[in-house]
Amino acid sequence: MWKRVPANAGRQACCLVLVALAQLGAASAASADVTVGVSRAEALYSSDAMIDCSKLHAITDDTKLPFNVVRLRAAAVGETGPVTFHWSMLKPAAGTLAADLDLGPTDQTAAIDGMCAEFGNACVLTADRLRFYTESSILWVAPTCDALPHKTAKPFPGGATRLRLKATSGKRKIGVANVTLGYGHDGSVTLSAWNGTIRDHTVFVFEDGIGSTSGVAVPANAIFGAKAVLPTVAPGPITTYEFDNGAGGTETVNPGCNAFSQFDACAEVDYRTAGRFLPHVAARFDDGSALCDNVADHVLQCSGKVKLDVDTKPKLGTYDPAKPGRDRVHLVVRVRNQSRATEALPACIVVLRGQTVLSCTEDVHVGGVKDSKTTMFDLPHCSETADIPCLTNPECAFPRCRECVADEVCLTGPHCSGTVRQACTHDSDCSMPACPHCADNETCVHVINSTDPELVIAPGDSLDIVTEDVVLKNAFGDTAQMSDTWTLTPAFPVGVSDETTVRYRIRGRPQPTSPGQ
Repeated sequence: MWKRVPANAGRQACCLVLVALAQLGAASAASADVTVGVSRAEALYSSDAMIDCSKLHAITDDTKLPFNVVRLRAAAVGETGPVTFHWSMLKPAAGTLAADLDLGPTDQTAAIDGMCAEFGNACVLTADRLRFYTESSILWVAPTCDALPHKTAKPFPGGATRLRLKATSGKRKIGVANVTLGYGHDGSVTLSAWNGTIRDHTVFVFEDGIGSTSGVAVPANAIFGAKAVLPTVAPGPITTYEFDNGAGGTETVNPGCNAFSQFDACAEVDYRTAGRFLPHVAARFDDGSALCDNVADHVLQCSGKVKLDVDTKPKLGTYDPAKPGRDRVHLVVRVRNQSRATEALPACIVVLRGQTVLSCTEDVHVGGVKDSKTTMFDLPHCSETADIPCLTNPECAFPRCRECVADEVCLTGPHCSGTVRQACTHDSDCSMPACPHCADNETCVHVINSTDPELVIAPGDSLDIVTEDVVLKNAFGDTAQMSDTWTLTPAFPVGVSDETTVRYRIRGRPQPTSPGQ
């Protein structure tokens, strides 16, 4: 059946969750006479990775298990002979399988004793141990907050993992059963970070990172806040919140936040260095289960924000290479420095230099075929020491460049991605027969036409970094659906980036008319 999640659930919530089992011990799947029952179909996250199988095995009432643990029980109904159960976790796997045995975290028991070695079970059933586990019941422990995706611009709706059971009797296969277990769907916690702004000298501005591909810009004295929505059925109240700044700093606090009433908990977890990090929060329950969330951030010495604009003229939904004026587009890629000073940080200048300043990933869907290719745009740089800007070869040699290696050249024009001394105009110039020495799948790297290899954009200013006329083509009979995702990656401020997507269609070449039509 379907179970609806509360509408006020936060980042971890989703609209609908498929519940594999509605009742305790019901069969989740069956093949032949093999069934698997589960203690619950939806779990919370685990507050830590430590598993003590002896404690979990001692809980014989499945309803008393921690909310991050699921017990699975296998049965071969009607089978009269000896039955061996083989458990496995299908990819992509999440969580951990553990032995439903009286084993401590480091204990193990031998299933086979040879003349010089033992093979058997341990509490945590890694792939090599799982092969020897043949018990009729097993434990699945949900993943920790580390399982959250690293891209935080979109809410994570929770995840799922699939388990498979095979039952045999001797060499005879009895049947197979599959089970899907979910985690992180019911209940949520949302992590927000202070972006360094204080409005009217009293109101601290926090961001949760949703909608931002570069995350939240934060000062070194980072402040985090968390807001929780309890699961429909909770193991009790949240006992503690652990804030981890992603750089080794942690702070565990009790519920409550006097400084910022909009949060259920808050903490300052300072950074010691600038850079990009992935902080997370775990709202912990007393049974060891938790609610989790993360948000990408970047620690700056200034407050930075960039905006990438891609303008096309004419701006059409469908271009037609067969019609004059509709077969080409004037493309302008513009960078805007939208950095603004805050009470904690000055506004950033934006510096563009070196390799992969700009990239465009183009997805095409035509005639039932899908493909994708990424084109890189660099500023002139040394061939090996790619972060050194240049305009001439001597700038890539000692003594002007102490970091450069021997025989480096300055790449001022389009070149192949691997065979950098091979000039190119199109990707075809970087493959056989045009380039006998090129490796497979090399592409043509574009070099931004600039008299200065290092571009500096002041706060509030903008700069057109690409201006060119592009001729469009589609040799197929079907209309091609195009999606171009442009990404800007400045050299400074580190961690600040932006992307934008342009969608359009290119009409295909008309099909020849058959004789008699």
